[in-house]
Amino acid sequence: MAKHSNSKDDFFKNLEENNFSHSTVVKDEIVIDDKIVNWDFRLIKDVTFEKVLRIKNVEIISGLAFVNCSFNKGVTFRSLSCTEFDTNLNPFNHSI
Repeated sequence: MAKHSNSKDDFFKNLEENNFSHSTVVKDEIVIDDKIVNWDFRLIKDVTFEKVLRIKNVEIISGLAFVNCSFNKGVTFRSLSCTEFDTNLNPFNHSI
């Protein structure tokens, strides 16, 4: 299956709408922080991150799941918490 190339704005739109319905390559560096997170749980699926994915300074509520994702330059975590974990929202039984 061919992968779609998405901009940073496209990625954040998909994240906001919880809509990762096709394989995607994101060529921009992505930062997920408290300005972005306005949801309780998100599943990010079939995404290849060409640059570093940074998750920082954020409460991720019930978590963030990555399924079939690739991190070509890595992923970093800084000042991250998950204090309201709810298995009704997140069926994976882990916060990241």
